Amino acid sequence: MGIKKGGGSLLVLLLLISSVILLLPGVSKAANDSNISITQVESKLPNLTLFVRLDNVGVNSAKIKENLSIKINDTPTQITDLQPVKSESGVTENTAYLVLVDTSVSMESQNRVPQLQTLLDQLLGYVGTNDKIAVFGVSNKLETIKDFGVTDTAEGVTKTIRNSISSGAGTGTYLYSGIRDAVEKGRTAKDVPERRIVVLITDGGVDGDSFSSDDIKKYVDVDRLPVYTLILNKQSSVEQEFKNAADQIAQKTGGQSFISTNGNELFAQFKSSIEKCIVIKLRCNAFKAFNLQAVMNVALKDDQGEIRQAAKFIALPSPIDKEQLGKEVVEDKDGLKTSYFGAAVIMIPIILLILVIILALVWLSKNKGRQQKGKETNPKSGEMKLQTSQGFSGKIGLEMVQGVNKGEVMEIQPDQNPRIGSTPECAVKVGFGNKIVGSISAIDEMIVIHSQSPGEIFVNGIVIQGSHILQNGDLVRVPEMMFRVVM
Repeated sequence: MGIKKGGGSLLVLLLLISSVILLLPGVSKAANDSNISITQVESKLPNLTLFVRLDNVGVNSAKIKENLSIKINDTPTQITDLQPVKSESGVTENTAYLVLVDTSVSMESQNRVPQLQTLLDQLLGYVGTNDKIAVFGVSNKLETIKDFGVTDTAEGVTKTIRNSISSGAGTGTYLYSGIRDAVEKGRTAKDVPERRIVVLITDGGVDGDSFSSDDIKKYVDVDRLPVYTLILNKQSSVEQEFKNAADQIAQKTGGQSFISTNGNELFAQFKSSIEKCIVIKLRCNAFKAFNLQAVMNVALKDDQGEIRQAAKFIALPSPIDKEQLGKEVVEDKDGLKTSYFGAAVIMIPIILLILVIILALVWLSKNKGRQQKGKETNPKSGEMKLQTSQGFSGKIGLEMVQGVNKGEVMEIQPDQNPRIGSTPECAVKVGFGNKIVGSISAIDEMIVIHSQSPGEIFVNGIVIQGSHILQNGDLVRVPEMMFRVVM
């Protein structure tokens, strides 16, 4: 009997010790409830803006700054400012909302349209005077219902959406393609706030979409925008595959996914989530690997341990730095004018420029003579030139649509099979790790792009497997770069 009593006492003692251990900082089970999510990184190095959502973080808001450690790769950054995106005194950071509404016929069933109208009324009413909002319908394509620059009432937007739903029977539900197109619009939109959020409203489920959940997860892996999926349905009625995909996309982008049959409840959950965000201003003078993919590493110590999060982004330099550099050069030249040495430094570039112009004129004169001789010896050359100009001209342009070189056009010759990648022989330098991701070639007067690294080349948002014929105006996304094809 004494042995039984002793055994019982020992068991109670072990349970008490286990309880105490579980409550110690760093090993508490409650630590799983704490979370930090990077929702967006805006790079204008040496300055950066970081948007972060904090969930159940056990640290006083006044001490968050001193408990944060933020690095680009392994390079530490300096936190210059930290504010909630919305506080009692007002909005710190304005927002651009890209709202996608599922307009497939299933949205008409189970009394969803009134709840959809309630949700849209709440969302459109929540947008501040300095915020921007664009609304799109998505079935088998993305249909613009309200653009950023257009002023429209909630009633007008809802009426257009209801008309789209009524005429959407049998057209398919391409939600992943819709998210891709919305993210693309969000990345390239001009004259809208820096903070951008994608909101998908749907009853759940994808039908006929060639762009898969895996494709969209790869697409949003770099330069993320947060994707919030508001599912207007019963938990038990949502396709499990779509539910899992929505959660994974949210985790990948720093957004969230909510399910409810009530429009007011969905809006309340969404509002609560986005208002947990803080905006962090950073400065990092030591990081100089511009126009390359980098990783933002965030660590936050709270009373339960340390929470870590990472996000990939393109380390773009600030265009302002070019202007500042120009001002500094002008000031330096003004100083140099006061000395003979300064005058010589200013004159040398002028002399070199004159020499270049003279050499160019000589070259043009010789080239003109060769062309005239060619016309005399080959009377059909004009016909051949006309035939070539109607098909492949020998060169195409790649117009940069992102980064510090935005707007610049790189000329390449497809008939020379230029490679895309980070090895020395690559004509289009992108990525890192000394590898080739693809190439461009000319086949029967067609320009073709070839992918050699799965999941790294996109044309108009669609991942390329193998080869793809390029057309004038196509948007091509490769690691750390996006360009438009100019033919």
